[in-house]
Amino acid sequence: MTPDDPIFHKPKNFIAAKNLLYASVFLSVIIFIINNIKLSISSNFLVLGWCVAAAAYIAMIIFIKQMGLCKKWARNVLKIWFAIAFISVIISFFSPKVNMGILEISIWAVKIVLQIIAIIFLFGKDCENWFNSKKYEMFEK
Repeated sequence: MTPDDPIFHKPKNFIAAKNLLYASVFLSVIIFIINNIKLSISSNFLVLGWCVAAAAYIAMIIFIKQMGLCKKWARNVLKIWFAIAFISVIISFFSPKVNMGILEISIWAVKIVLQIIAIIFLFGKDCENWFNSKKYEMFEK
């Protein structure tokens, strides 16, 4: 890679969106920890829950890193991921088994706002031009 490569010339909107996405991952981890402390589920389900959550957070971080390499597919995967997560949480609010406190709801609301702002930045004109400036293959090294 050379300094003329678009990877080295990221727009400010992209950098802001990337930082917002990392902040939303951090808030997701906080919400997960609060839920596990509050619920105190049996150890078998607790370990499984931690493993699934860790895999999801690692996948999100990988997608964010891939966006930094000018991979347009990662941006679309994150958009779909966030839409599915948003819909599933909204549906779970109507479940009588869900007992979320005001702290969890407020952190979740901040996380959703950060994700919406990041998606708006990522699909803005500057970022769109940056993503289209160089075409990469999906699995290129």
